Amino acid sequence: YWTDQQVNIVTQDSTGISFITTENAASSQLYGAELESRWLPINDLQIDLNLGYVKTEFLDYQDQNRDLSGNEFPQAPRFTGSSGFTYAPSQGIFNGVVLNTFVVHESSSFSRPENTEDHRNTGHTLLNAKLGYQTDRGSLFLVGQNLTDEIYILAEFPAPAVQGRSQAGQSITYGGRRRIGLDLNLYF
Repeated sequence: YWTDQQVNIVTQDSTGISFITTENAASSQLYGAELESRWLPINDLQIDLNLGYVKTEFLDYQDQNRDLSGNEFPQAPRFTGSSGFTYAPSQGIFNGVVLNTFVVHESSSFSRPENTEDHRNTGHTLLNAKLGYQTDRGSLFLVGQNLTDEIYILAEFPAPAVQGRSQAGQSITYGGRRRIGLDLNLYF
């Protein structure tokens, strides 16, 4: 529970031009739980499973003559989870090789404090992996993020009207697209 939570909102001036400002919600609360587990079923294999749940609510929030009390926080997915494994043989010809994969999921969330369905971000699931070689002197990995190239929205706000454009539009922040690269680390 806390007071005066800062919330970004969109307002308009007397000429109808939109802009983003910060307001304080008088009171709000957040509670949840997280479970993290790690199993080592055999030598050199590690399996991870993580689950999260969060419930958010504005308890007292008046915005531009609107009562947003009872609404969820923006960009706060109710459920999150991840699972993956790491295989790193410690003996034999593959000693030093590391294979790691992770699947990460976030449920849908609202992008604005008004909590309207037309401003709900869809949930998304991402697959990440890396394969490489590691020693006590350094490591070299081939790394892949968002390997399924899922397109998903992280945040969405109205874009203010600017000179030369009479109407406001949408400003959308997308999550990262598929990325594949090399990761080199040297230890001194």
